[in-house]
Amino acid sequence: MARHARLKAAAFLAAALLLSGFVLLAGSPDEEIASTYVEDIPPLQLRLSVDGFVLPRSSVELISLDTLDGLTNWELYVARNEIFARKGRRFVRSYSGCLQKHFDSWAVELPGDGGWYRGRSGEPRISTIEEANVRIIEKYDCDVRGGQMRCDGALHSCRY
Repeated sequence: MARHARLKAAAFLAAALLLSGFVLLAGSPDEEIASTYVEDIPPLQLRLSVDGFVLPRSSVELISLDTLDGLTNWELYVARNEIFARKGRRFVRSYSGCLQKHFDSWAVELPGDGGWYRGRSGEPRISTIEEANVRIIEKYDCDVRGGQMRCDGALHSCRY
């Protein structure tokens, strides 16, 4: 009976989200019900430097917790992943499509156009500082914010 009620609630939520303009996609195998994903990161939730970064110096200096306190959940999501995007990582999972679209908007098209993202195959190698910053942001997400953002606009429980 509880499963039926959950499925009914999920169907109602899916219908409501579809009516409000969201796209329903199949979730990953570890998700119990289908998730909805936004195509674009809400622009009012994302403040970027002129070069297109949430944390422009995260590749060369350690991030402070005070810096993270001032960021939205969306900004934390982008900041953590821009470390990998700088190295060309592609974001191919269904729950990270909005990230790929965001980084594609900063793709290198022509010399001098201000773009920096160039997608590459394989898993990128990041520096010790970058690895530390990824861990700092992940720990902050989990311990302070209570989860990690995905393109469905919700915080998801952390896996340690």
